[in-house]
Amino acid sequence: MDVRWLVLGAAVAWGGSRVPLVPEDGYSLTVTVGGGRRVVSVSPRAVRLGAAPLDRWLQVAPGGKTVAVWSASDGLRVVGADGTLLLQRGGVRAFRFSPDGARLALATAAGVVIAGLRGEGETAVGSMAGVEEIRWYGDGLVVRARGALWTLQAGMAPRRLAAIGALAPYAGAGKRVVFGRGSGVVSMTLPDGKARAVEAGGTVVDLELSADGGWLLAATGTRVLLQMGEGPLAELAQAAEVHSLAFGPDGGYLWAGRGGGVVSTGGTLPTGTLTANYGADGAVVVTTREGVFRRDRATGALVVVGGISAADGTNVAGAMVGADGVAALVAPKTGGQKKREMPPD
Repeated sequence: MDVRWLVLGAAVAWGGSRVPLVPEDGYSLTVTVGGGRRVVSVSPRAVRLGAAPLDRWLQVAPGGKTVAVWSASDGLRVVGADGTLLLQRGGVRAFRFSPDGARLALATAAGVVIAGLRGEGETAVGSMAGVEEIRWYGDGLVVRARGALWTLQAGMAPRRLAAIGALAPYAGAGKRVVFGRGSGVVSMTLPDGKARAVEAGGTVVDLELSADGGWLLAATGTRVLLQMGEGPLAELAQAAEVHSLAFGPDGGYLWAGRGGGVVSTGGTLPTGTLTANYGADGAVVVTTREGVFRRDRATGALVVVGGISAADGTNVAGAMVGADGVAALVAPKTGGQKKREMPPD
């Protein structure tokens, strides 16, 4: 599977995690469910150096009970927390779970459809080609295509909202869509399309909205900011290389970057955190080079739940699926690398 940075892929519901990829390195993406049973195993390979949005090939649905993985060889596979295959389809260019986790919006060369994951079939919502990303707002979709954002709804023609830069982030939730522009964020309400600019003091590199669209987390190259309601974007912290923004099911939020991060309901995340998100029960899930960890909600201690050992490779990203399943992206060591690390006889 090729990981085509900002070109091809899918989505993740736990928030805006971005991971550094090296074209020369081989990667393994696996999903295990209860009892350690492996139900998905693919081998991504980066084709461009840089921080790639993880949500372009892996997504855990809101509620944490369903996971979707895209690969060139197998197409899109959607699996329940018990390992049941719910959907398999080729030709998918982008996808995203609905806010309730029961549906999946899929973009193909022919257009966009919404697939029910409980046997309801598919509903066409637009014949628009070239869709690169998908977000939900209410029961409608906001997609990125041909250098612009568009709304899609069944039975209605696509509506162009605004032009958007190739690298500008965007997010949608409730009746709100936000996207980066200039040194700030443009916030739009739907369906009226009313827009206003919110200053961020720098180019925004990542955005995340709360489930109702009321709160906004944003990251620039040097700061993390929070907007509550219609207020200004207020600085939470000065931080570089922020890679994870997420809102939790209990109303809290987190952010993490190169130097660690913060959980709003209490506590910090360690230096070396590579991704951070929320599990199905609201617990924070942290990935470091050493493994995928669940953060104890009472003590803040990190308890390993998956990943790869240091002897076998490096962990890159992870999330929990259901109560005890794990999705993990790792960079395994080759046989030659292991041999070179063995002590001499």
